[in-house]
Amino acid sequence: MQPTLQPGDQVEINSLCVEKNNIVLNDVVGIKFKNLNTPVIKRVVATPGSTFVVTAQNKNRLLAKQLAKYQNVLPQNQFIVTGDNAIVSQDSNSYGMVAKHQIIGCMTQVLKP
Repeated sequence: MQPTLQPGDQVEINSLCVEKNNIVLNDVVGIKFKNLNTPVIKRVVATPGSTFVVTAQNKNRLLAKQLAKYQNVLPQNQFIVTGDNAIVSQDSNSYGMVAKHQIIGCMTQVLKP
């Protein structure tokens, strides 16, 4: 997958997708993690109710353990996200499932420097 953002890009985030429960597969979203000062931008790869299986390619013990509790079906208000540069991305492979309340909005446009 080609990276959506380049170094120096800024994005516009709209919170309406969260407020209206309209976060869908492949949306690019802003996420606020407790341990990070700045929101991160990631792509939604699985939505609530989706079946998601952890394979050798995306093997992660935390994510696999979380999903095992739900027979590999994402529970309500939980998402799986990934970065477009998956090799170095800090995403659900690092942090596990992302709760809806952590998502601050959906990207509406990229502002080039």
